[in-house]
Amino acid sequence: MKWNEPVIAVPFDEVKICGIKAKANGTAVMTADRTKILAHNSNRYQLITNEQLCDTVFNSLPIQFNPNEIIKDNIWCSEEGTKFVRNIEFDNEDLIPGCRPCITLKNNYSAQGSATIMIGLVRIVCSNGMWRTEREFMLSFAHIGNIEKAIRNLTVTPFQNLFQTISSLKYRKVLSNDLKLFNDELNLPKYVKEQTMNVYLNNSMSEDGATKWGLYQAFTYVLSHNNISLNAQLMMIQLTSNIWR
Repeated sequence: MKWNEPVIAVPFDEVKICGIKAKANGTAVMTADRTKILAHNSNRYQLITNEQLCDTVFNSLPIQFNPNEIIKDNIWCSEEGTKFVRNIEFDNEDLIPGCRPCITLKNNYSAQGSATIMIGLVRIVCSNGMWRTEREFMLSFAHIGNIEKAIRNLTVTPFQNLFQTISSLKYRKVLSNDLKLFNDELNLPKYVKEQTMNVYLNNSMSEDGATKWGLYQAFTYVLSHNNISLNAQLMMIQLTSNIWR
C-alpha cells in the first residue's frame, strides 16, 4: 500500500464486508474504495491521513521550512498501510555550518498509535562524514479532536532555542570553570571525560577547537564512537547542559 493512498473513516454500521464483526458505535479506517479495512477503532477516533499530516505541518507549523531546500526525504509505510514514517532533512548549513534541520513525521491509523511530529538538527560529528540526529522537540497527538488545529497552535520555542544555542557556541570561548565542571563535578564515566579531553585538546588549535562548539563536538564525537545506548547518550548530554548555556 502506498503511503498517500486515499483512506476514509467509516462507521461500523456502514461497513458491509463479509466476515467483519462490527463493534457498537465503532469506526473503521478503510481504503477509499471500501475493499479493505486497515484498522478498527472506537467512535471517538478522528482520522488524519498521512498526506494531511504532511500538508498541515508544512502549511501550519509556526517555524517555516522551505520545501525547495529538501535534500533528503525518506518515506516508509508498512505493507498493510497502517504505519507511516517520513524523515525530511533540509539544506540549511548557511545558518549553522555542519547542521541541517530535520523533521520526522509518524502516523498510525490504529487508535493504539498516534500522529507524531519530531523536529531537530542533523549534525556532523566526524571527519568521515558521520551525522548525528538531535531531536529537540517532539509532540504526539492521539487521533481525537482536531489535530490540524492543534498543530497550528503549536509553539516550537525549544527548537528555536536550539538553533540560537548552537549558533552562539561557535563564538564562545571555553572557560576554566567549564573544564572544571566537566572533569570534576559531572557524574560522567571516566573514559568519556578522558576521551573528550583528548579530542578537544588535539583540536584546540583549529578554528572551532577552543570554543564551546569545539568542546561540544568533541563530547558528542566520543558518545557516538563508543558502544553507548541512545538513552545513555541523551542522559549524558542533559548532565552537561549547564556548560552550553
